[in-house]
Amino acid sequence: MPHRAVPLLVFAALVAACGGDGGDGGTLGSPADPVTEVTVVAPALRFEPSEVFVPAGEEVDLTFENDDDGIAHNLRVKTDDPEDEQPHTDLEVGPDTQAVSFTLDPGEYRFVCDIHPGMRGTITAV
Repeated sequence: MPHRAVPLLVFAALVAACGGDGGDGGTLGSPADPVTEVTVVAPALRFEPSEVFVPAGEEVDLTFENDDDGIAHNLRVKTDDPEDEQPHTDLEVGPDTQAVSFTLDPGEYRFVCDIHPGMRGTITAV
């Protein structure tokens, strides 16, 4: 194997390690039964669950558990209004547990890890 191929293989491995599409982490709540108590866990560079339904206009208590030992993660809820303070936890090396409370207007919101763009999910406020 030529030496030029090694950096490309290393780069491909690093990109793959940043997580998948976030869609395989399960669902918490439903449109008919939204939840106000949410726990999202980060094992193996992904979020579980990756889909959450919460009641619009009600306070949601979210616990974020970073189970990736030695790897930094956070969870940020992306809102449409750049003037809004986006609910988020701090970027911390795991294992670590943090909590944040917030209220959302009706709609669908993404949640992400700021440094691992492949880690993502959705929160739908119904």
